Amino acid sequence: MNNNDIQKQTSNERFTGEIQKVIAGFITQEGNKQSLITVTSVTMQDKSNLASVGISVLPESQESIALKFVQRRAHDMLQKINSTFKHRRAPKLIFHIDKGEKNRYAVDAILKEESSENNIE
Repeated sequence: MNNNDIQKQTSNERFTGEIQKVIAGFITQEGNKQSLITVTSVTMQDKSNLASVGISVLPESQESIALKFVQRRAHDMLQKINSTFKHRRAPKLIFHIDKGEKNRYAVDAILKEESSENNIE
C-alpha cells in the first residue's frame, strides 16, 4: 500500500466518522425520545456512493419504529451532511439494525446474571 492509498483510506475513515457524528446529532435532535437510537457504525466501500449505517435501539421493542424513522428521514440527513461537507457529496444512506451490538448486549446480560449468581452463593 503506497502513501496515496493510505491517505485516501484515512480520509475516507475521517469522512465516515464525521458522517456518523452528523447522523447521531440529527437523530438526537429529531427523534421522538421514546427510544434511544445509537449510531454504532458507518461503513463505505472505497468508490461506492453507499454508506451502510448500523444502529442499535433501546428498548428493543422500538426497533422497527426507530428503523422506519431513520429510513423515512434519510433524505433530511443527506441534506444535513451535504450542508456540512460542501466539498464531498453525501452517500446514499442504508440503515440496518446492528446485530453485533445486539449480541454484545446479550452477552453482557448473561455475564451480569452469572456474576450475580456467583455472588449469592
